Amino acid sequence: MQNQLKNVLVFLLLFSISSVIAQDSLAVKTKTNPILFWELYGGFGGGEASGFVYGTELNYQLDRDLFTFRLGGFTGLERGFLLLGHAQDPLNERNSKIVDYSLLYGKRWIGEGTSFSVSAGISITNSKYMKQQDEYYFYDSQSSLGLPFELNVKWFKRVKRRFRAYYWLIPITKEKVSFGRSFGFKLGGNISKRDYIGLAFNYSLGTHKKY
Repeated sequence: MQNQLKNVLVFLLLFSISSVIAQDSLAVKTKTNPILFWELYGGFGGGEASGFVYGTELNYQLDRDLFTFRLGGFTGLERGFLLLGHAQDPLNERNSKIVDYSLLYGKRWIGEGTSFSVSAGISITNSKYMKQQDEYYFYDSQSSLGLPFELNVKWFKRVKRRFRAYYWLIPITKEKVSFGRSFGFKLGGNISKRDYIGLAFNYSLGTHKKY
C-alpha cells in the first residue's frame, strides 16, 4: 500500500514538474516584442504651391490598430510680385510654410517583410503665407484645425538578425534582435485652411512586427 502511494506521489510530482516546464516553454515561445518604431520622411508635394513635404513621427501598433504622433511640415514656393511691399516690384518666389502637430489612428497589415497602413486623425496646423491687401503683399500667419492623413508601404527584415551599422557591415549587437530598419513610401498630407499633399520616402528604426 505504501509503495503504491509512493508511486502515485512520484507520478503526481513528475506530472506537475512536466506541466510547469511545458508552461514555461510555451510562455517563452509566446513572449514577443511590442511593435514600436520612429520614422523620418521627406519628398515632394503641392497645395496652393509646389514644394517639399517632410517630418518625423512615432508609431505604436496594438493588434492591427496603429497609433501615430506626427510632426509634419510643408515648404512651398509661391510666385508673386513683391519687393519692399509693392505689388509692381518683381520678386519671383517666396516661401510658404506649414507645420502640423497631429495625432492619427489607423490600421496596419503586416506580411513577412512588408506592411501597409492607412491612418487619419486631427491636427493643430500653423501656416505662414503671402497675403495680398490692395496692391501690397505681406506675410501673414494663422492656426487652424486640420485632418491629417497618410498611406504607408514599408519593407523590413523578415526574421531577427544582428543589428549592423555603417551600411550593414559592422555588427553592433551580439545576439539576434527584433530592432531594425525599414524603408518605404508615404502618401500623406493635411486638409485644413491651407491644404497640402505629398509623396515621400520614409526611413524608420524600431521593431516593425512581432518576431
